[in-house]
Parts: sequence; structure tokens; C-alpha cells
Amino acid sequence: ALAINVDPEILIVDEALSVGDVFFQSKCYRRMEEIRQKGTTILMVTHDISESISMSDRIIVLSKRPAHISRIMEIRFADPELTPLQRREQHQFQEYFNTIWKELDVHV
Repeated sequence: ALAINVDPEILIVDEALSVGDVFFQSKCYRRMEEIRQKGTTILMVTHDISESISMSDRIIVLSKRPAHISRIMEIRFADPELTPLQRREQHQFQEYFNTIWKELDVHV
């Protein structure tokens, strides 16, 4: 569970949304948005490309090991007030996804 009992300047969240069902994730999204609106920077570590696009205003893509920054992407949607679910419905979402996927250079 996501538990915050202080008012940090930076909150580091490591794969917090990879567990739990969609209802738990929705609660976490809302809570993190409340924290962000107070001016806290949230650094979220995730392997989920869709999650990173729907939750972020900037994505740092790391290379394979030994990791280094391979790209920093600004994520901008026409309406900055879109919820994570609404972001997934925008045409830019797929463009961002494809760009990140290519940057990862994953061959499956």
C-alpha cells in the first residue's frame, strides 16, 4: 500500500502500481495527483510504458545494463487536466508509446 505521513519535496515510488487491482491503482493515481498538486515532485520507477505515459509529464528512458539515460521525453497533452485513463484515449498516447518502445530496442 502507498502510505505517506510526511510532506516530502520528492516522493520516490518504485513499482507501486504493479500490484493490486484496477481499483487499488485508481486510488493510488488519485492520491499521487493530490500529492503532486501540493508541489511535491514524484519520481516513479516503472517498467510499464503505458503507466509511465498516463502518469507523467517527463519520462527518462534508461538503456540496458549498465544503465545510462538514453532519452528524456517531455509528455504533453492538449489538456493538462486529463486523468490517466483519459490520457490513454488520446491519439498522442500511441505516438509516445511507439517512440518509447523503439527507444528501448526490445526484440521479442
